[in-house]
Amino acid sequence: MYFVRLLTVLLFGFSGLAMGIDYNASNIEEIVTKEYGLPFPKQYDRTLYSAAYEGDHKLPTGLINAIEKKGIYIDLWKAELAIDDENYRLALKLLKEAEKKDPKNHNIYWLLAKNIMFEGLRQDEKATKIKGVLFKKGYEYALKCRALAPEEYNCEMHIGALLGRVMTNAGIWSTLFNAGKVEKAFNNANRLANEGKQHYRYASGNTSIGVSAFALGVMYRMAPHGWFMKLLSPVDGDLDKSIKFHKQTVKTKPSEAEYSTELGASYLCKWNIKKDDDALRIGKEVLTRCANLPVPRSATSKISHRDCSRLIKNPKLACGYSKDRQQETDPDKIKAKVKSK
Repeated sequence: MYFVRLLTVLLFGFSGLAMGIDYNASNIEEIVTKEYGLPFPKQYDRTLYSAAYEGDHKLPTGLINAIEKKGIYIDLWKAELAIDDENYRLALKLLKEAEKKDPKNHNIYWLLAKNIMFEGLRQDEKATKIKGVLFKKGYEYALKCRALAPEEYNCEMHIGALLGRVMTNAGIWSTLFNAGKVEKAFNNANRLANEGKQHYRYASGNTSIGVSAFALGVMYRMAPHGWFMKLLSPVDGDLDKSIKFHKQTVKTKPSEAEYSTELGASYLCKWNIKKDDDALRIGKEVLTRCANLPVPRSATSKISHRDCSRLIKNPKLACGYSKDRQQETDPDKIKAKVKSK
């Protein structure tokens, strides 16, 4: 493990010096925009993000690739920024142009998957047909990413994320047979991120370690609880696992509202199921802190920020909470739905 950490530092910490650029410079935004002619993320504040490894300069990986690899990686960085800025059409245009130049580059396809996923999340909660089409298309792009680059963090991460969205959009109880695929993809992503070889920091400041732990935290909260539900799903719900993963995620970026919303939801879900009063108290404390964070810039993060207060007011929503739509988690109601099929 020490060797892997050392290798990571060598690869990421000193590559900038070899390029003649100090990635730790306080005026890095000016250097990037004026000397390299590259766009820099809006409101990007490195002081709010935790280091992913010793010597981490906490800059987006896509930006580093654009500086060091040039060529198509400049287009991919601009596309990633367009996704972060919620400019779906510009991102799609840039990525389709990149696909014509280099159709074998796997990075194009996880970015396409991410772009489509965010476009789906911005749709009205009741627009399930529109979202279903978008999420399925995104899932296809993520699978193409894996076909081109097996054992690649971003391919695995977006396979799990898009298939998970397909499930929550359709109503998770009706698509439980896919849960094992989601769990496998998220566990692969988390393993690859934590091995130290595939660190990725997004334009939002979020990291591969944090995002993959976040995904597992959501999954283990929303997976079925109780013996009957386990007969239907290959994934066992585990609230202690969920809380553990969400705590890891919050440490990577305490200012991210979505991370605290989901941690709070997991604590409140534990209270709902196990009648644990400490979980109720801690959950409300987490959500209160979340509600007092600055209002986020992105539309999807604004939903999470809003939902912190909603969950405080109605803790019983916690187990089935989803940004797509509220999920049915009552075992008796799910039994009735299964029997009616």
